[in-house]
Amino acid sequence: PILLILGIYVLFDAHKVARDYNEEHHLIIQKDLKKKPWLAVFLSYLFPGIGQLYNKQIIKGIALLVISLILLVAESRFYPLFLLALPIYFFSLKDAFESAERINGSNRRLLKQGDSFLKIFVIIMVFLQLLPIGDIIKAHIIQAFKTPSGSMLPTLQIGDHLLVDKSDKARKSVKSGEIIVFKYPEDPKRDFIKRVIGVEGDVIESRNKTVYVNGKALNEPYVEHTDISADSIEPRDTFGPVVVPKGTFFVMGDNRDQSYDSRYWGYVPIAYVKGKIFKIYWSWDSRASRVRWDRVGKKVT
Repeated sequence: PILLILGIYVLFDAHKVARDYNEEHHLIIQKDLKKKPWLAVFLSYLFPGIGQLYNKQIIKGIALLVISLILLVAESRFYPLFLLALPIYFFSLKDAFESAERINGSNRRLLKQGDSFLKIFVIIMVFLQLLPIGDIIKAHIIQAFKTPSGSMLPTLQIGDHLLVDKSDKARKSVKSGEIIVFKYPEDPKRDFIKRVIGVEGDVIESRNKTVYVNGKALNEPYVEHTDISADSIEPRDTFGPVVVPKGTFFVMGDNRDQSYDSRYWGYVPIAYVKGKIFKIYWSWDSRASRVRWDRVGKKVT
């Protein structure tokens, strides 16, 4: 309560001081030139460049918008670019505030940078907003998925939020060892996440938990076994050999003893593949109620 009262007092006091200062120095600011610094900062907080457009700094505003949009798309593929976006973001906030202050401080600073150009730009932005840009990106380029179960432990933790490359190039170039998102063949409305073990024509076999592809034992450092008993269970520990049919994949979970995969329900048609997982962009540990910062931005292999 004390902080709330103090905060309200500071707001009213700041308003009173600014008003008295303007009256004392006879600062006559034309209504159409007056800018609110707090509003300029707030708009730049929403997205870099918007505060500059509010201040009628057209060129600078558009430049910041374009650069920020490019970085927003690029950092989904190369996470360290986030570090480059931060200084641009803070520069936009600082510049928006100082520019509004300068405009208010002198009615000689008329920023005649073209109101008509601003109107055209706004119309273009509104038009782009009306387009289903988000749906297009989601359907064809990148989509976010959340790991719902522990079938891919330890590679993927429950609560990992994943970026999936859904481009045609990614879906058509799936190789053994890569992790994919696909429609569950027995219920296409559900999405599964597994690792590709074999592609069409491969001969897959498992003997006492060791997987063989075309007669060679796989080196699988990513696999976790929770049941280390000597008893071999079919098809969990021992199956095959089987030949992967044309146009399909054989997939398995990294948490090998706790995964419901191709050993039980068969093969994944290539047409059911949605994309390849390439990065963890967020990870939340619900049990500990904390962010797993060491996993944020981690590449998935």
